[in-house]
Amino acid sequence: TIPGKVGVITCGKFHAGTASNIIPNYADIELTVRSYDTSVQKQLLDAIERTVRAECNASRSPKEPVIENTAHAPATVNSAKETDVLKTSFSTYFEDSADAMEPLPGSEDFSILARAINVPSIFWMLGGCDPVKWDEAKRNGKISEIPTNHSAEFAPVIEPTLRTGVDALAVAALTFLD
Repeated sequence: TIPGKVGVITCGKFHAGTASNIIPNYADIELTVRSYDTSVQKQLLDAIERTVRAECNASRSPKEPVIENTAHAPATVNSAKETDVLKTSFSTYFEDSADAMEPLPGSEDFSILARAINVPSIFWMLGGCDPVKWDEAKRNGKISEIPTNHSAEFAPVIEPTLRTGVDALAVAALTFLD
């Protein structure tokens, strides 16, 4: 990628053949490409296509690969001005439990909504971990081991997650509709 620019390729699904003793005649690979920058995303998509074509050529595949870009969501980038305003409201309401987070190289369909009607947007995340498990992981330096969304082990606790989510939506609405 471009130096200083983040790009992530995740292989979420790979399937080839139907039995362990038969050489498959196809392989389906499903990837997710995420970045903050559309030029990085294009560079990654081009590199994936070059690599797949080169590997098919090197292995003398009898067919050209079929490459389909089936879904796309732009990078999720918060509107700076509105984020600063909401950060103040969240800090006031949630006190010490409101933490600023580093940007994530995620892409959500959320981004499509605001861009479609050209309005500012803010994407925030809620903790869903049992507070006792969170405190223990924090004490032991193992916060990165807590399962997050998109993990098969992600299992948010209902409370206080639901109450926090409802409160966050209410605080945000009151902040901007006041």
